[in-house]
Amino acid sequence: MEHLFLEVQVKGVKALLGVVYAPPGVNYFDTLEQLLDVSRPQYDHVIMLGNFNTCLVRKDTRCNELVNIATSYNISILDLDTTIHVNDINTKLDLILTGDSKRISTYGQFPAPGFSHHDLIFASIKLKSPKQRPRIVMQRNFAAVDYDRLRIDADALDWSQLYNACSIDDMVTAFNKNLTALYDKHAPIVPVRMKRRPAPWLTDGIRQLMAKRNSLYRRYRKSPCDETFSKFKKARNRCNQMIRNAKRRNISSAIEDCTADNVWKVLHGLGFGKSKCTADPSVSVDDLNRHFTSVPFQLSGVAKEATIDALARLPIDNYTAFSFIKVNGNEVTACGRAALSKDTGRRLMNSYCIPRSQRAVAPLGPRTRSID
Repeated sequence: MEHLFLEVQVKGVKALLGVVYAPPGVNYFDTLEQLLDVSRPQYDHVIMLGNFNTCLVRKDTRCNELVNIATSYNISILDLDTTIHVNDINTKLDLILTGDSKRISTYGQFPAPGFSHHDLIFASIKLKSPKQRPRIVMQRNFAAVDYDRLRIDADALDWSQLYNACSIDDMVTAFNKNLTALYDKHAPIVPVRMKRRPAPWLTDGIRQLMAKRNSLYRRYRKSPCDETFSKFKKARNRCNQMIRNAKRRNISSAIEDCTADNVWKVLHGLGFGKSKCTADPSVSVDDLNRHFTSVPFQLSGVAKEATIDALARLPIDNYTAFSFIKVNGNEVTACGRAALSKDTGRRLMNSYCIPRSQRAVAPLGPRTRSID
């Protein structure tokens, strides 16, 4: 089987285009499977056209084998009329195979009696880059918050349940309950549609140049001429160069100004790296403790004694003893000012709320010996 393949890339979308010719009576199916084994995993969009010399009208063994191969690789054979016309015999040997029939905008065939008994087959494929789906983020709306009223309501919160709690977990639960109710009243949670990533590199000068470029393009589409097209090309090239330089400067300054601990946080914000894996909130802390403290198998008494003796003979370093200390209001305030995130977690509370209630929250640290 003879074939020729070409990789086409349009706006980041890759497709593999191929033409195929199979001589009559040749068993080319193994070769076809080898080609699909290599190309199908690498390309979502594969389209092959040509004379396969396998008639789909007869429904014979060769036809069934070709159809089975196409089905196993999730490839569709487009429906064409008979493509070969010799005297009164009409057969369908010229085929169009595609890996994504939804990408085919139009296809068909034209007779060419002047130089061939075969019809000319064609297909038009759409290679538009997929539109980024908007992402819904739940955030608290701080735009219309009356902070004077918020401080008054924060000072009036009842913290008796927090002071009377017997454990840290109960304290945290009571704390979150009061603060969540406070901000549900003053800054309710609303869905925010994130259509695209933020573009801090997009300056007013770039926006003006983009508007000029678009204006020249519309003018050229309305009345095409070489002079207008030349002006559009210059504006387009200059705009693309400014955008590339602005992106490079933004990435360079963002990495240079951040500390080693925040490098990956900055890179993730720029779109690099894998998305963060979120923990399953249904798993409790007690279940995790039981999982990691349970012994998968029972040790014999001899193994236990040998292990204890080996640990007892190890030298003991003189480390400083660990102990809890009380926190003061200033430390609680400092922790609150360092919180900048507006995203809400599974507790419907974000760290951005703490600084706006720090006058009411700061005394809780010394009185409860806890800080979350």
